[in-house]
Amino acid sequence: VVNTTEGTGGAGFYADYFANEEVAVAAAGADVEMNAPGSAVVNTIKSGGNTVKMLNNLTYQQESFVGDNQTADAEKTARGYTGQPNIKFWEGHVDIGGPIKKDKLWFFGAYNHFKIDKQISGVPRNIATDLGLFDNETTKETWKASEKDTIVGYIQIGRAHV
Repeated sequence: VVNTTEGTGGAGFYADYFANEEVAVAAAGADVEMNAPGSAVVNTIKSGGNTVKMLNNLTYQQESFVGDNQTADAEKTARGYTGQPNIKFWEGHVDIGGPIKKDKLWFFGAYNHFKIDKQISGVPRNIATDLGLFDNETTKETWKASEKDTIVGYIQIGRAHV
């Protein structure tokens, strides 16, 4: 999961990467297609085709699955550092796409939900943890209006529950 917000502008969200057909990442020096200098993440969302396709994914990680390569040292401990491991992470995704009318009209739809609960360094768990709950819905319809013209309708909604 990558947070694609732009500073304080808020133009972005935690993207559903299972809904992507292709992802391109530029660390620096974006070309003239980008409206701002610096890094860029460009996502191409899946489209329906003439064959019905579906993807289901379930990911789960509990705290005991997470290793810790931090060495405890007196300086970190004196400042209250206790690490910040994932306590629990899970993600569920489903998508489906296919033809409405072969060679003419196609659909794609996806739903993704994930939850991540992390320890906050220096804060006892019974006081607080960093809990994130996120939902993404995606829909994309493609119409081949003529030999030269293709019309695409696309909506992607990302919500963080706070």
